[in-house]
Amino acid sequence: LMVAKNELPDDEYIGSIGGSCVNVIKILKKNVAYAVSVLVVGGCCVAVVTNGKIEVVEKGMVRYFMRRTLFPSLKGDTVLFPEGHTKTENVPRILVSSKDNHETLTYRLHKAVKHSCLLGALRRSGLKEVKTKSWNLLWGRRIKDEEYLELNPYQRVNHFPGTWHIGRKDMLIRGIQKMKRKFDNYNIIPPTYLLPFDAPLLQAEMCKCNRPYIVKPPASSCGKGIYITTSYNEVPTTTEPYLVQRYITDPLVINGYKCDLRLYASVTSFDPLKVYLHEDGLVRFATEKFKKDAAHYGDRMMHLTNYSVNKKSAKFKKNTDAEEDDVGSKWSVKALKRHLEKKGVAWAPIWTSIKDVVVKTILSCEATVTSKVGMFVKHRNSCFELYGCDVLLTSSFVPYLLEVNVMPALSCSSPLDRKVKSSVVTSLLNLIGLQQFNLAQFTSSEEFQKKKKFLGYESSIIGKEGKSDVQADVINNNSNMVSSKKNVKKRVLFSDLEKEYLNLIRDAEDEMCRRGAFERIFPTAATSKAYGHMFETHKFSNVVLGEWEVLKASKSNAERGQLFDWLRGVSGFPFQTRQRHPLAQPPKGHSRRSASTDLTDKHYAHPIIRTARQPVLPPSWLQHPPASNFPMMHPGTTHNQKNAGFNNWNSQV
Repeated sequence: LMVAKNELPDDEYIGSIGGSCVNVIKILKKNVAYAVSVLVVGGCCVAVVTNGKIEVVEKGMVRYFMRRTLFPSLKGDTVLFPEGHTKTENVPRILVSSKDNHETLTYRLHKAVKHSCLLGALRRSGLKEVKTKSWNLLWGRRIKDEEYLELNPYQRVNHFPGTWHIGRKDMLIRGIQKMKRKFDNYNIIPPTYLLPFDAPLLQAEMCKCNRPYIVKPPASSCGKGIYITTSYNEVPTTTEPYLVQRYITDPLVINGYKCDLRLYASVTSFDPLKVYLHEDGLVRFATEKFKKDAAHYGDRMMHLTNYSVNKKSAKFKKNTDAEEDDVGSKWSVKALKRHLEKKGVAWAPIWTSIKDVVVKTILSCEATVTSKVGMFVKHRNSCFELYGCDVLLTSSFVPYLLEVNVMPALSCSSPLDRKVKSSVVTSLLNLIGLQQFNLAQFTSSEEFQKKKKFLGYESSIIGKEGKSDVQADVINNNSNMVSSKKNVKKRVLFSDLEKEYLNLIRDAEDEMCRRGAFERIFPTAATSKAYGHMFETHKFSNVVLGEWEVLKASKSNAERGQLFDWLRGVSGFPFQTRQRHPLAQPPKGHSRRSASTDLTDKHYAHPIIRTARQPVLPPSWLQHPPASNFPMMHPGTTHNQKNAGFNNWNSQV
């Protein structure tokens, strides 16, 4: 009865009986709204209430909220994770039951990440927790590189192999400095020195000018081992790695307190690269008013904004109401935006510069992670990552990257934490797209593919009959690497794309519909042009997605609808993607054949390739040879006889 009357207020109440309750939502079906409440006990839905009528779920059946894909005939639906702190009435959701031959969706969490916001989101959607390897979602510490090879297409892991090149401060700095040597506009960190290698340079600079520097261990967190100094004698001289950064003496100060931003970025794929940034985050304040005097450099609660440091202060003000997100020692990013706009500061350019910092941070390690992914990850969507990016704004609103956490804290110590982090987790779970699957059918399909490959029936994508010659020229040895960096973007022909790249575009568009509170910051029409040249290795998958975004941005809404009809397989590609050469027009009365691999056919040869492969007609004297034959040289023929025979033949020609 409590379920029917929607009197279950929150997860804490229903948690006493071992389950959770999904709040009332709207299901849009035939333009009629139905109020639905779901009771989940032990990870399984046991009752569904529709318009006051209770429907008990049959034993052995599991119900999930499913989000429809944009391409129903080509892809499967994904599990929907309802958000607890956002309005969801306008989101169409369909409640479906799994068939007997479908597997129950499961998850496995490491004990260090069993936070309430993550557990609540998983349990509300009916997922079961397991301790075996038969999971659909693994969230925890990194796994061994060899374990990635065992993943099936329906399993998701919250780490990429090699992602610790972003998490370790020294590796991250090396990657950024490498990019900075190549590109002038890569000033996303303060001047940094890596010890002990840069010790002579640091000593020379510190002796020349009297300015503060901040010393950080490369693999610590929560502010451990960080201090500020102005003397080189206080810098560590051991062989252990350290990094020393020039301290920013003019940070953004609000109400007298220094602050920095904890932003949440997600990467769902490195090949192709897809980066998202959450629209909200946390603003962390120090608990002592900021002073520039060197006498106060030792005060950690004045110069460090880490929550783990300042929560020990008696002046720390804890948030007590999620709606009052501009009170206390921790704000939301949206509250900071409102605060600055009230003072007449435009937020849009600040947010644009922050997105620039995040994209460049990911690009600095993209080559390393992509190479690891290519070696150990068999399926493109097996991995995802949530990064906690710490960004400091100066008094002139210039953002600088402080560090990146590959396992950002998801514990909720206040209502504001619960609001922001629950939105981050729920949007991320929707973004990665968990799917139901039939294990027996999947195993049978895998065995069939292995037999095909063993017997040699699986051919390369290069040189297939009827496929584009341009792609055979662009892709080398199935490696997805672009062979030529010059004018590579002009060589993408959407009308001739392989099925693999069409599925890549479909996945990207489905992600855009599931992104929730995340914003895709790469690739877009603008960022694909701005950062496309910064990749160390140019991948055709990145080129395809970038050109797709540019193509969409250049079309009207009606034309975009035609593009999506093409992706759904309803119609052909609606636009001309190449300019035909006059010689490529078919002659009168010429009937177009279904496919042609004849290079002598000018109409079917691509204009770019045709200029290099067009057959050269033989000269007229070879088409109509003279009556006399070429002189035959027999053994014993003298040198003079040979010359006379050649001269006679040449004169006739």
